[in-house]
Amino acid sequence: MFRGGTSQASNLTGLLTSMGNTIGQMGGAGEAYIDSFKRQMAPDVDMNDSASLFSYAQWARRNGYEDEARQYLALGYQREAAEEEKEYNTYVASNTEKLRGFNTSIANLEKAVADGDPNAQRALDRVKSARDQHIGAMNEYGNNSDYGDGSEGGKAERALIKETIAANDATLKKQKLILEIGNMQAELEDFIAEGEPIDLSLIPPNLREKYQAQLKQAEQDPRGSKTAIRRINEVFREPSKDYIAGLAKGDQGTKVLLAEAQKSLRDLDSDLADFFSDTDNTEVLKMVRQAAEDELLSNPNYRLMSKPEQKVEARAVFTRLLRAESEEFDREYKNAYRTAQGGKNSADQTAEDIERRYDAGMEPGGDQYKAALANAQKAKGESFDRQAFDAAWDRRFYNPFGSVTMPAPIY
Repeated sequence: MFRGGTSQASNLTGLLTSMGNTIGQMGGAGEAYIDSFKRQMAPDVDMNDSASLFSYAQWARRNGYEDEARQYLALGYQREAAEEEKEYNTYVASNTEKLRGFNTSIANLEKAVADGDPNAQRALDRVKSARDQHIGAMNEYGNNSDYGDGSEGGKAERALIKETIAANDATLKKQKLILEIGNMQAELEDFIAEGEPIDLSLIPPNLREKYQAQLKQAEQDPRGSKTAIRRINEVFREPSKDYIAGLAKGDQGTKVLLAEAQKSLRDLDSDLADFFSDTDNTEVLKMVRQAAEDELLSNPNYRLMSKPEQKVEARAVFTRLLRAESEEFDREYKNAYRTAQGGKNSADQTAEDIERRYDAGMEPGGDQYKAALANAQKAKGESFDRQAFDAAWDRRFYNPFGSVTMPAPIY
């Protein structure tokens, strides 16, 4: 079947007009013939291309298909909006990466300046100026876009600063774990040298039961328990050293528990699901998981826990660190609990958690709340906003999954 392009379609109206007088007398059969001929000359349509949809809408209007023209015009506007949004998101993402490159160059040049490189300062000034221009260009692009607000460059810069601080925080936690491992190795040698039972947190989990059984037998050793313990410790020395050294590389079981903790949080609420699926949060999530793993492995109590207990602890640490790192997650986390109160609570959320959702003595309606409310009403007068007061109160004292001690935000 022959299908002409847009140029042939533009001449179709005149051709059909000249034919109309001749075949119009054919009645319905003639009209069907004209309609069939028109359809053969229609332009191809790409439903994923707004320009193609608009082209088809124009053709439909020229050839008398008004309803069809309106439908394709509407589809064209929808597709055009999607294309513009994609273009905006792509621009912001790619230029954020360029900004990351500027920041890396600046950090390297600042180090070179500190090291006394005579040419580094001039290069540093040029790169800083270029970065400022880049941020300004991003802001201008956002201001000219229906999907922007004119602060794209500033927001990208702040996000990268937060990411850098979070990375530094994760590095500090890793360094703390390495230091703790050194202490653990020294502690192991002390137990062995003194002939004392080795702390179970220093022994591989799969050997702890065996070690305890042998210690019990040592109590009956005719040569004396001290001598027997020294002999047992020598047997368990190398496996324990390997176990301690391996903690610096991470623990697969803990990684799995943290992945499960992330999934359980994601499944709580659709807004939380959006947070975890947003690629902008990928690096923060990765760093928080690593920081949580390092913190857990440096805790001897965690290493001695049963698997169910470790699962609860892993989720608590992961949630605490993520709330501290991300204001967005903290906000959605609280909202998820409020939603859950009207429906089914998550399986591992206990009644005690619900009772402890406000800090002690800070429940709405309590004495502290009433005193603060009265003071705010007196100070604000007619401008007092009860909803804003309650929101501010919740931000300070409301802990949706139970009262926890939160670290100060690092940004």
